[in-house]
Amino acid sequence: MRKIYELNIVPSLLKRFKVNKLIICGSLEKVLLNQIYKYCNENECSYNIINFEKLDENTIADYSLNALPNFKDYGAIFLNDDPNWFTVFNELNIIKNHNEEFPLVFICHDKFPYRFRDAYFDPKFIPDEYKWEYSKQFPILIDGNELIIEDGFFHATVDNTPRNGVHIAVTDFLNENCDVDIMDFILINEIVILYPKNSISQIRLSMLDDEFKDNEVSYDSFSKKFTQVELLLNYIDNLKSDLTNIDDFKVKLFEKDKLIDDFENKNKVQDAQMNYINTQMDSIESELSLKNSKIKHIQSKLMNKELEIDKLNNELFDANNQVNSLKNDLKEQQDITKQYEYEINTQRSELYNDRYSEKNIESLKNELNNKDMMLNSIKNQYNTQLFKLDNKEYCISCYKSEIENKTLEINFLKENSLIKKIFSPFAYFYLIFKSNPKELYLNYKLYKLLQNSKCFDIGYYLNNNKDLQNSLWCKYFSPELHYVCKGFEENRKFNKKYYNRNSKMELLEYILKCQE
Repeated sequence: MRKIYELNIVPSLLKRFKVNKLIICGSLEKVLLNQIYKYCNENECSYNIINFEKLDENTIADYSLNALPNFKDYGAIFLNDDPNWFTVFNELNIIKNHNEEFPLVFICHDKFPYRFRDAYFDPKFIPDEYKWEYSKQFPILIDGNELIIEDGFFHATVDNTPRNGVHIAVTDFLNENCDVDIMDFILINEIVILYPKNSISQIRLSMLDDEFKDNEVSYDSFSKKFTQVELLLNYIDNLKSDLTNIDDFKVKLFEKDKLIDDFENKNKVQDAQMNYINTQMDSIESELSLKNSKIKHIQSKLMNKELEIDKLNNELFDANNQVNSLKNDLKEQQDITKQYEYEINTQRSELYNDRYSEKNIESLKNELNNKDMMLNSIKNQYNTQLFKLDNKEYCISCYKSEIENKTLEINFLKENSLIKKIFSPFAYFYLIFKSNPKELYLNYKLYKLLQNSKCFDIGYYLNNNKDLQNSLWCKYFSPELHYVCKGFEENRKFNKKYYNRNSKMELLEYILKCQE
């Protein structure tokens, strides 16, 4: 019957065999490693670690089969690196060949699932003839149940075959080396120990067996207890996992509550914003309704203006006809005048040439006087017609200018009407932004009066200020706002009759008088 001992037998075992130099291949469990470190510190024992990764200053980062030949005459070695037949079998042979006396060898991976199945840390280190087909997560059947071991190794897809597994490697080595034996007991986590088969070793083991006799247990009873402990540990792990899941759930629940609170706060803010926007929309709608009524009023005015323009066009046509008739009359009178002048000059020449008598001269003088009077009358009629013509042309130019202003005003009111509706409520904000605080109330009152005043001629203002026709002021707001904020300071005129350079207060009084 195999005997089971606690791990604390390891320091005593090392001490009995007087180990002063040891090697660790791979990584060991924390409890065992601490006992080894403690032994080394108390007994001046040196140690080296061979591992694939650098652990501390005593670590050699290399494959064990490459590093082990560099060491000789060490008292103990712990193997827990690459659990496959090729690595373990060759490690044991290197240990045998590089030590005069075979040391204590602790094989820590002679257990499930590596006991009868190879596992490879990196398959490229194993020759193809010693390498089985492998898989990273190959399912293993245990008592009819499928088990997938995730330990970072590549596992052979077959087991219980020659040259396959750690235990087979140990057995093959012992069959070839009769001077090495295996201890008839194992440590609590199934560590197999090889030792030199001689009388001194037997004495040391018997003394050790007596020392730890009270701590030994049967393998069968240990297996049952170990199974119970494993089940209990699995239950505890599952319980810890459940508790962890509960904690995670609480954290997630807290995060969800926080998200809900944030969402509710955002909803409140959005509701407040929506209420503010609705208030603004109501204000804008009321402003738009006023604008619509004003636009309808303006449209009716536009129709009247268009009728006036048609009437002015007709009058202009009649005036042009009259001008043409007057020009024809003037031409005829000019021809008659030239004829009279010619006759007078002829008669004067005859008079000076003494061709007529005194009586004829007297009659000719009378005739000349009559013709001079007729000529003066014709000249007066010509000047009168010319004055009428100038007046008509002036009226025509006035008609044309008024028609152009009215047309420009109509086009301005028609263009970008939607944009003007949207931006008109913001005109007051812009008025506040652009106004001097001392003039704010005056500008506001002047702007309100100009909006509803007949004094402000939009067509005249735009026609006489060409730079404003494409201005953003007129596109988004109104010419009245531009005049209040900038036009007054720039000495611009908004109608023919009134032009004020003195103060906005005088302008305000003028507009109030116009409205009266």
